[in-house]
Amino acid sequence: LPTLLAGSLAVAAYAAVTWLAGTTPGGASVWPVVVLAFSAVAIALLPSAWISAAKERLAWAQAAVAEENYLRERALARIASDLTSFDRVTIEQVLVAAVHEGLRAVGQIVARDAVPSPLNAPQNHAGAVGLVESAAGDRLQRTAVALHGGRELVVLRLSPLTSDEQAWLERLARAGSVALARYAEHAALLSEEARLRETWQSSPTPAALLSSSGELVYGNEQFNTQRLDQTQPVPSPEGTSDYEVSAGEPPRIFVLTKTPVADGAPVADSALVLVTYREITNERAALRARDELLSLVGHELRGPLTSIHGFNQMMARNLGVVQQQAAQLDRLIGDLMSTSALERGQLSLDLQPTDVSKLVKSAAERFAVGSPDRQLRLSVQSGQEMRADAARLNQVVDNLLTNADKYSPPEMPIELGLEHRDTALVLWVKDRGAGIAPEHLERLFDRFYRTPDAEHKQVKGLGLGLAIVQDLVTAHGGRVWAESDGPGEGSTFYVSLPVPRSAGDGDPDTARLSKAQRE
Repeated sequence: LPTLLAGSLAVAAYAAVTWLAGTTPGGASVWPVVVLAFSAVAIALLPSAWISAAKERLAWAQAAVAEENYLRERALARIASDLTSFDRVTIEQVLVAAVHEGLRAVGQIVARDAVPSPLNAPQNHAGAVGLVESAAGDRLQRTAVALHGGRELVVLRLSPLTSDEQAWLERLARAGSVALARYAEHAALLSEEARLRETWQSSPTPAALLSSSGELVYGNEQFNTQRLDQTQPVPSPEGTSDYEVSAGEPPRIFVLTKTPVADGAPVADSALVLVTYREITNERAALRARDELLSLVGHELRGPLTSIHGFNQMMARNLGVVQQQAAQLDRLIGDLMSTSALERGQLSLDLQPTDVSKLVKSAAERFAVGSPDRQLRLSVQSGQEMRADAARLNQVVDNLLTNADKYSPPEMPIELGLEHRDTALVLWVKDRGAGIAPEHLERLFDRFYRTPDAEHKQVKGLGLGLAIVQDLVTAHGGRVWAESDGPGEGSTFYVSLPVPRSAGDGDPDTARLSKAQRE
């Protein structure tokens, strides 16, 4: 409009100047000006129209690019929430949908060793970019980016991807890889949880998970089947620290073992406790039956023993065999009663200053009277004193000598010795009898245990003598052990009793040393 107005004004000005000059303008003189004016108008209008069209095309192109970028960024923003589902198929579908939205291309998730795509086109897995031919005969540009777990995101499009599109595709692949990695980890955790749950449920031992306040959180199948959530506490035997409960009718007794569960917090601050139940009903019944048997045998044998002792005093000279058998029976009964008292924790020691060397010599004299045909070699250091229960130490020495006498040939001597070693009195009894195999040495001092060798089976006994020796020596703070080179080589039994470095009752240093030795 301004150009047309300027041209018209130029023609009018030319006519006005001509008229003022006193001449009348004619057509022949005006048309050059008209042509010149309208040529200027055309020259001004045509480039501006071309520039406007070019700007419009550029604006539309920029708008298209902005729209593409917006779609791709929106796709990336949406998959942040869409990929939260731990499902590999869902994750792949989200990635494919994002490719379609962001690139407007064919998107597909395939394994690196898989064959065909939905286009039934052979895949070139040698590189990330290549050419494939579709079923319609189109040559498509193939671009692939790696994903987690040996998979790849494949894009097929007629035109190749730009650098911006390639960068966006790699961002999408990274997001998909993170989601697939989380899915793989989640699947592994679910598998591990299933395995642990199956192990927990199939465990033959009843177990339960309790809170710190004692409330039941979870119990396995054995716990629920045996209805152990309805238990009553029962007193534990004296001297034990186990917690016992009873359940059912008739009552069944279980021992509880409690273990704190460290659920990410220090064990001391754990809010959960794992409790396992071990049934000991049969063990308790067996222990009661044994105690009843020992008590019954002890009381029943005391009656005839009293009569035997009475008649034995009257006929001691003529009935030496009866006296010997009565003494053996008395020892057996004493062993039974001592065993019962030791297991009930009712054994008490009367500790008094004792000359152990004199005690050992007295035991040797008693042994010589009872076994006059046996040679006994004595090696005792005099003046060895300690605080001890003399009666119980006599029982220890007598049991060791009797044991050596039973398992040694009559013609073989027995050695009895006592000496002071550092802070202990060491007593030993050595025989040259049947000997002991190495695998039986550790169990010699178990109650009712007897070695299965044929030579040992010929000797009668209950297998209680050495067990009583160990209990009595342990009560004095000492220890007992046996050594043997094997069958036929004899054996030596040692007893070590702790004594203070210096004499003197009531000396605090002596008391501390004795306690340390016992520990």
